Amino acid sequence: MKCVTHFSWLRLLVVALCCLWGSGCRQGTAPAGSGDQAAEDVNSADADTATESDDVQDEGDDESGQTVEVPNPEAAAIEALEQAGAVVKKNEAGAAVAVEMPRQVSAENWDQLRQLAALEELNLSWSHVRELGALVDLKALKRLDISWTKYVSDEQVDDLVKASQLELLVVEGTDLSDEALQRLRETLDSTQVRVDSDVALSGLPVPQKEEPAEPDNKPEGKYSVGDQAPDIAGKDAEGQEFKLSDYRGKVVMLDFYGNWCPPCRAMYPHNRELMEKYKDREFVLLGVNSDPELGTLVRSMEDDKVTWRSWWDGNNGPIASDWEIPFWPSIFVIDQEGVIRYKRASTDSMEEIATGITGTIDRLLETQPAAPEGEQPEAADAPPDLPAK
Repeated sequence: MKCVTHFSWLRLLVVALCCLWGSGCRQGTAPAGSGDQAAEDVNSADADTATESDDVQDEGDDESGQTVEVPNPEAAAIEALEQAGAVVKKNEAGAAVAVEMPRQVSAENWDQLRQLAALEELNLSWSHVRELGALVDLKALKRLDISWTKYVSDEQVDDLVKASQLELLVVEGTDLSDEALQRLRETLDSTQVRVDSDVALSGLPVPQKEEPAEPDNKPEGKYSVGDQAPDIAGKDAEGQEFKLSDYRGKVVMLDFYGNWCPPCRAMYPHNRELMEKYKDREFVLLGVNSDPELGTLVRSMEDDKVTWRSWWDGNNGPIASDWEIPFWPSIFVIDQEGVIRYKRASTDSMEEIATGITGTIDRLLETQPAAPEGEQPEAADAPPDLPAK
């Protein structure tokens, strides 16, 4: 019994010593080489942590280091202007150097124009503009066309005189008074102030038409005085079909014109006066419009500049080509029988042309259609569609 008890205590002692030895191994008395392995484990863990940290940093670098495309204010402004209907001419670097604005010019459009640092030419002709204060901010602007611009009057002179950077200012057809024009000329002493726009802005797309260097009343073109006028068929600004022959029995003034043509525009007031003078007579004024864009004709009619019905023929259109029109404006007066009695295609003064037109119309309305020079007038009855007198 005693032997058994002694052995049991001995075995318990051995077990206790083994436990103490194992505990020591786990707490730092490891076999040789185990410390190096632990260090490697620590280094590996540190490396893993560093790698994870690097990965996070790399991802941050990717996000912050990406080439973020910063919007170009000028490019955005050009795009917005073009979407609004403006015509923009750019240089080789893509910068806008010339802009032709649409009819409506908003405050946002002026903000967009301010972004165009290289803008040298601005065409506001035929536009609706109420404010010109932004012009002073267009530092590179050299040439400005505000001809036939609605709402431009003496109230805008203060804004115009501040635009001292201008070299050319075209103000034809505006409501500026003589006093305002004089102030512009005196204040903008280095600026050429033009009351006509016969010199187009060089950077803007303008239809090119030849005009005679000297006044010329020769019968150039296909049809001359005494010829039967060919019928004309086409559409007006509203898309309605009509013909020249629809007006047989009336005296017809036929005007080949375009808003791009300064002498043509100079005839507009005379044309309106003729329409008013003969509004109760058997007279009609018709036009053949050569503007490249139909919208230009429509705008001029909406602004009450063009108050007569016109065929829209476009640039070098079929009507002008058939008549072989050499110059703009070309004006014909056609009698009640469809015979050409007057023709003018020249750069003479508009007053002189208007006098010749009025004389021919008066003669045709008061008498039977006059015969061409050198021929005897025919005795003719009243046209069948008019009551006999």
